[in-house]
Amino acid sequence: MHGSRGVVISVASYVPEAAYEDAVDDFGSAGLQVALEKRDPEVFAALEYLMPTAIVVYVLRPYVEKFLSKMAEDNYNSCKSALQKLWSHFLSNQRNFHSKRIGTKGKLSDNALAFELSLIAKTADNQSFRLLFPHSISASEFQKAIVQFYSLMEQHERAPQSSILNRSCFNGGRRVSHSQRVLTWASDSGRLVEIDILESSRQGKLVFIEIGGHLV
Repeated sequence: MHGSRGVVISVASYVPEAAYEDAVDDFGSAGLQVALEKRDPEVFAALEYLMPTAIVVYVLRPYVEKFLSKMAEDNYNSCKSALQKLWSHFLSNQRNFHSKRIGTKGKLSDNALAFELSLIAKTADNQSFRLLFPHSISASEFQKAIVQFYSLMEQHERAPQSSILNRSCFNGGRRVSHSQRVLTWASDSGRLVEIDILESSRQGKLVFIEIGGHLV
């Protein structure tokens, strides 16, 4: 469907092109051509964590290894520049763009997470993972979170039976399942954690599961 494209960026129609076009150019310079998909405003009857953010980025499976190799390079390259620009436009404290979300009374609306930008990965065993970011995440933490996210996806693809992500989907003897699993960055521990979507909704606050399976 996307031909030789390595990255797909899904953009809400209200996001100005100036907020992402330089990142698109940098991905292209890194050899990761971008397919842009525009979305019209939509109404969702879903938990907030599962709704599309203003910008959604997919690094397609065949290109994850190439993406990680670019991120592992010591020098500052076009791939790192693309991520830096996305962080600057959508997550930094100085950003000009702010996503507007209207919720229903009584629904969970936790302001701990930003809904301007997210990443999504789909695995060969038909699991879907979303990476959301906390407000005020630093540029270096942002890049670390993304590298950890795609490293976990790559490890999962190589050995799904022993994948730490599959161990994480069991919590207290019950399976934590949803159409999409959501991860985020925990600044205090410097690593990714999984959001227990159903428990977070029940308790009205974020409930995390350590990658590996412990409730935190």
